[in-house]
Amino acid sequence: MLCLRISLIPYKIRVNQFLLTNIFKIMKKIFSLLAAVLFAGSMFAAGAYNLTKVTSVENGGLYVFERNSHVLVGQLANDAVQTTDEYVNSGLAGNETYVWKLDAVDGKEGCFSIKNVAKAEAEPAGHIYLNNPEKTKITFSNNSTSDWKIEFTDGVALISNTSNSNRFLGETSTGSNAYKAYASQNLGDYGHDFTVYKLEESSDPYVSVTPATVDFGTVKKDASVDAKEVTVSFGNLTGAVTFSGLTAPFGAAGTIAASGDKITISASTAEAGEYSQTLTVQSAADSKSATVTVTMKVVEGADPSAAFELYTDAIVEGDYVICSDNSALNTTEANNRLGSTAVTPVNDVISGPSADIVWHIAKSGDYWTLYNADANKYAAAKTAKNQAAMQESGADDKALWTVTVSNGKFEFENKSRAAGTDPNNKWLRYNSQVSAFACYASGTGKALTLYKKASGAPAAVTKPVISGEANFQNEVTVTITCATEGAEIFYTLDGTEPTKDATKYTAAFKLTATTTVKAIAIKGEDKSSVVEKTFTKVEPLSCNEVYSKVKNDEVLLNDVTVTYANGKNVYVKDATGAMLVYLSEATTWKAGDVLSGVAGVVDIYYGLYEVKPSADQVAAVTATPGEAPAPVELTAAPVAADMNKYVILKDVTVSAATFTDKKLDATIGGETFVLRNNFNADVAFDTEKKYDITGVVAVYNDAVQLYFINAELHQATAVDNTAVDAKIVKAIRNGQVVLIRDGKVINMFGVEQK
Repeated sequence: MLCLRISLIPYKIRVNQFLLTNIFKIMKKIFSLLAAVLFAGSMFAAGAYNLTKVTSVENGGLYVFERNSHVLVGQLANDAVQTTDEYVNSGLAGNETYVWKLDAVDGKEGCFSIKNVAKAEAEPAGHIYLNNPEKTKITFSNNSTSDWKIEFTDGVALISNTSNSNRFLGETSTGSNAYKAYASQNLGDYGHDFTVYKLEESSDPYVSVTPATVDFGTVKKDASVDAKEVTVSFGNLTGAVTFSGLTAPFGAAGTIAASGDKITISASTAEAGEYSQTLTVQSAADSKSATVTVTMKVVEGADPSAAFELYTDAIVEGDYVICSDNSALNTTEANNRLGSTAVTPVNDVISGPSADIVWHIAKSGDYWTLYNADANKYAAAKTAKNQAAMQESGADDKALWTVTVSNGKFEFENKSRAAGTDPNNKWLRYNSQVSAFACYASGTGKALTLYKKASGAPAAVTKPVISGEANFQNEVTVTITCATEGAEIFYTLDGTEPTKDATKYTAAFKLTATTTVKAIAIKGEDKSSVVEKTFTKVEPLSCNEVYSKVKNDEVLLNDVTVTYANGKNVYVKDATGAMLVYLSEATTWKAGDVLSGVAGVVDIYYGLYEVKPSADQVAAVTATPGEAPAPVELTAAPVAADMNKYVILKDVTVSAATFTDKKLDATIGGETFVLRNNFNADVAFDTEKKYDITGVVAVYNDAVQLYFINAELHQATAVDNTAVDAKIVKAIRNGQVVLIRDGKVINMFGVEQK
């Protein structure tokens, strides 16, 4: 028997407190509250509970449902589960959200309503019943509308809703720990087997404390922090309950006379450092105890004399200035974004930054937090896209970031945004149009630059700065400077460490091959640290070769021809294939232009490959006018191998006259594909007609789509009493049906329209 403990405070006491402070609401809901009180009396008895695995259930019982080492809880979110180990160790105290009460349904043998204990306690008037109102949907409602049957086979249970075609409660995907209701024929595709435990009162002595962890977070030295409380639950003891274990900077106060009493934990921030201690609550006479882990990190505030140096390595804990070019992230909140401060690095160093732009980046599990000691808050995402804010907690998903570096630039990917409804809007980026930072899609702004606080006293000789384009095509000019007057610079090009015996720098020099330059500055007996910079010669690639690259790789394209341009989207081709060049701002490039010198970084936007040049790289491109290329004809539905091609599909039917959510289904040769109005064309179709549709092939989450550009009626139409020497077709132009011959609009008599 698996034996766990749960302490449930008598619910009637809470109802009385609620009555005293909310008399109006109680009067309005008197009947539902009376029902809740009766319900609570049968459930919330004080004391300890044993948790025993069962293979049958009964009316009025309290149960925990476990699957895949997780338990079903009273929330509707992907991460709304706790591991089995967690509830074993915590004894379920304070975790009533895991517990469900079964009530038999009148007239339906073996069927039960399922209500959540924690929800019944917090919301006695409603939203306590687990329901499956339609198809796969799972909700909580005021009343039970689902009659659940729980049937056991080989020690595990199937939970089915007999009110909705016997749909079974199942995991949405393996390891997701999120649940919906599925038809019986789909059981093999979804995890659906549950281990069931029953809670029964115990007379054994117990002591428990909730929460089991108290974290004061990262705080600024000498800042005031609010005290925190833990609740002690105990029963069936013969001795007194005492607590001990905390020393400076923590303190604990309180008197434990009855179950439910609280201990107040305080903290001092007088000294910088990381602290972790254990508070022990025990009944020595009964050999029963429980512990609370108390943690805090105290950091120094901004140092006006500190130097923050350009940082390009893998992220480590420390103090940073976070920049996009010369704009640094600050703590100002306006219009649901975080503000920016102009900075001017000198020799790759920001000296004495203001406190509101210094961020302590620290590890938190598999993620990182961005804490500002001056504001005593964390940089965080918000629920809506294109937003950001400061918040007090660094523990929830909105304040957690995945940080990666590529070519010296950093990406901050927000955990909550990545798992939300707009997962593409998850990157911390700078929006130059509003001079602010927020969580945007990857197309907004670019990866960020970090400056890390230097450790120790300033060096007698400043480190040199190596300048020049890191990625070049034919050759690059390299300059090396040092801010220390009278210092001499020595450098190497072969990877060895420079000394005063290395080549002395006297003037700028050129490189024509990929080379790492290392340099040191020396004045008398003093010398700087060694710096290095790699200059990479970028060899031109064909469009198809770009598809073998990874995100953030620097690439240079061979000469390419523009097939279609719309705003920031420029589609190009060469003899090998096609590519999307995605710009930060629209240009005058048009179909037919031959582009030379297109360089940028590779981005893979949900499976769609694109090259993203910077503004400077766009300015360096040479565009030579040429003849607009014809689209490539596809005789079947587009596939991933057609990505970014400018194409035409003939004899196509459509499923609707207009786009819904920018999409409709289209069919060619019996194959259906998604036609997407990505460029917001003003068009209406006749579902009885066939069309020749022009577009570009795109991919989103491995799903192939055709981005609509133009449509013409497929059927050729002869013109009565008119001599024609070319094919005449009907077409849709600006919402009107017109006649087309040789690409020109004609009237019904075959005369070209002016």
